Amino acid sequence: MRKFALLVSSEDLTLLPPQQQPGKCLVSAGSAEQLNAAVQAKLGLSAAVRGLVFDEGFEEWLDLFDLGELPAKAKVRIVRK
Repeated sequence: MRKFALLVSSEDLTLLPPQQQPGKCLVSAGSAEQLNAAVQAKLGLSAAVRGLVFDEGFEEWLDLFDLGELPAKAKVRIVRK
């Protein structure tokens, strides 16, 4: 399990309203699925979410599959599963 300090945003304003963005999340996770669940719980969201990370090489937001790609402090975007 690793600890993460995340700034969370979403383009879906019904999922995460503007006044809650960016949402600060201090979570622990050992897998991408655990991270998604921890962010959902920490933000008190009823909808299941998945995290995206910005890939500078592709210049777009991509699904987070490997926590090894995520630094301990990061910006993530969430979308509905």
